[in-house]
Amino acid sequence: IPKGLYFVLTAIVQVSGLLIFAASDSRTNDYFMVGYGLMAVGGCMTMLGWLPASFLLPKFQLGILALNSCLFDGSSIVFFVFHRLNLIGFSRKMLFALLGFIGVALYQTLATCWFLLERKNWKDVLAKEQEEEKKAEEKNNDLHTAMDGDHNNS
Repeated sequence: IPKGLYFVLTAIVQVSGLLIFAASDSRTNDYFMVGYGLMAVGGCMTMLGWLPASFLLPKFQLGILALNSCLFDGSSIVFFVFHRLNLIGFSRKMLFALLGFIGVALYQTLATCWFLLERKNWKDVLAKEQEEEKKAEEKNNDLHTAMDGDHNNS
């Protein structure tokens, strides 16, 4: 399955879970378990998808994985933060709906990036990024060497 399509399916499962959770209440529409179940399945799908994506940006890999792990896998930190926000006046429905819309934007971006990478040879993209990083590092080393030379001449 192409990764772009995979992220579209993941978004459908994850965002559906968030929106069902947002729309649920304990009296008339008690679908909390369905919503949470979809969030959990979508979170697993997200983690499996973000893991290879994180290797495309090695400098940001830890941040990408932590962001995904905290926001979109039904993590308890989301419930804690939302509880604190609820105490100051934000409704649960609004918070989970907002997270769902944020998820739509993130998944759309991720699906688009993978689609574009698959159209190109992503290994060439990585090689070019590594080459540019190496040039920047060499330039930085040359600058430090020049600065050290200036200090030794003074």
